Amino acid sequence: MMATLGELYPQINTCRPEKVKKMPEREQGRVLQSLYPELESWQPRFLARAWKHWRTMTRQEPALPETRDERFPEFLVGVIQDKMVEVGAWK
Repeated sequence: MMATLGELYPQINTCRPEKVKKMPEREQGRVLQSLYPELESWQPRFLARAWKHWRTMTRQEPALPETRDERFPEFLVGVIQDKMVEVGAWK
């Protein structure tokens, strides 16, 4: 009879992955505000969510940047413009 993984590697039964502390969205937003000072007036939590959304749409990991990426503000401008066109406020 074949042995199970638990029988072959008994330590597998007791090991648990370490919990990784996630940085709160508010802190993530503050990191983004330091890279994008033109967005300082935005709520940090909203900015962090916009970052995650953009990274998801561009099929990138949602990790925080270490350097400024000019595509992010361009994405935000595009989203705002699209919404204004949708509600008839863009002329």
